[in-house]
Amino acid sequence: MRLIPSLLITAAALVLLSCATVPRERLINKDLYLQANLWFERPMRIESTNYHRGSIIPAGTKARVLRVINARTSSPFYNEESNMVVPFGGEIPSPGILFEILPSGQRFQIIFISKHHTGLLPSDIAEHYFGKEDPLASARYAGFTPVEKEAIRQGTLEPGMSKDAVLMAYGYPPEHRTPSLGLPTWIYWTNRFVSKRLIFSKDGRVIEAW
Repeated sequence: MRLIPSLLITAAALVLLSCATVPRERLINKDLYLQANLWFERPMRIESTNYHRGSIIPAGTKARVLRVINARTSSPFYNEESNMVVPFGGEIPSPGILFEILPSGQRFQIIFISKHHTGLLPSDIAEHYFGKEDPLASARYAGFTPVEKEAIRQGTLEPGMSKDAVLMAYGYPPEHRTPSLGLPTWIYWTNRFVSKRLIFSKDGRVIEAW
């Protein structure tokens, strides 16, 4: 069997990286802010389905995205943490988002569950949850009612909340049951078996949650 020259391995890995990650200048290694509350039970396995159980990383938390992988890559691939190409037989990361909280450096990983996000990629989820602007210092947040602001702080839902306030307080509903945010009904999940249905009025306010 012929051995593949290390230069070709490196080139192949870089091609895979360019296809698998969002453009570096947009999100990667930038000081960003979490745009919505994010729940977790295990820091390194937060399912992108957005289950509402465990602890909350609050909206407005400062964070840095370290890696976004849109597709399961084949070794070899470029490892951001070690700054080197991992040879055949090395780690093969799952699609998802690796980020750290600032300034503590605690790391978290969102695992992308593709069947729950029709037509989207992990990079789209990253764009939903990470941004340059602190959401709690935004004009949008300033326009929320006191009830909405408290719901965002607590990670709860209240009657009369706008869709924008719901997104900041509860995150994004998975697309397999809520294909458009323009719909009058959004469905979230507490766990794999228990869902929560939100009904909005014609002017986009919560009128029922069950």
